[in-house]
Amino acid sequence: MKRIQLTVDTPCQQRWQDMAPIETGRFCDSCQKTVVDFSGMTDQQIVSNISQSASSTCGRFRVSQLDRTLQAPTPTAHSSGRFFSLLTAGLLGYQTVQADAHSTLARPSTLQTEQRPIATTDQPSTEVTTATDSSRVITGRIVDNVTKAGLGGATVIIKGTSRGANTDSTGHFQLRVPTDYLDKQITVVMAMIGFITTEVQIPPDRSEPLSIVLYEDQKLLGEVVVVGGYKKQTFFQRLRNRRRNSH
Repeated sequence: MKRIQLTVDTPCQQRWQDMAPIETGRFCDSCQKTVVDFSGMTDQQIVSNISQSASSTCGRFRVSQLDRTLQAPTPTAHSSGRFFSLLTAGLLGYQTVQADAHSTLARPSTLQTEQRPIATTDQPSTEVTTATDSSRVITGRIVDNVTKAGLGGATVIIKGTSRGANTDSTGHFQLRVPTDYLDKQITVVMAMIGFITTEVQIPPDRSEPLSIVLYEDQKLLGEVVVVGGYKKQTFFQRLRNRRRNSH
């Protein structure tokens, strides 16, 4: 596997919300560049996108995507010429983008957060694994911290197990506790792509529905420096690779 890291410096003066939407992201009037939204991409998709770019890349990233190792497939004999040890793009920088205009509001003290969003699908609340009947059922609702609207398709999992459920279109969920955990305090993990994963401890005697607020994962906006990554391809290299992939 090839390893690279993305780093963003110097603040960008434009806000993501103020940029004009286009097919590949948004267009920044200030620097006259396309800003690609990488925040929902996997490591492999990010690396592939940057390696195919003919110029420096400006993008929108989650904090959790930056300053860490990204994994990329090992190059084949046909494409090994695309790689070299260091690639530096011009620095434009970053700015922290918060969707919440009231982001200074305190988060609930009972919640523990980690920046590791989990992709989910928008479907009614259903258990991930087949459950043995249990008299202990956890119910609740997950909402967006900005709009206060229910988040459909969020994942709710009992930590340390494969037992989980998805929220319905209004953000409500119902999760049956395994019989082995009926008399134990459990940790429930709530997650959704684009939001910060949240954990909450639930004592065995709690019966009230949970009210959980998920916060949008912090975004950084700007041009990136790619360390240990791909060499930018020439037009003819990209054309040759496309022809190879089409066969």
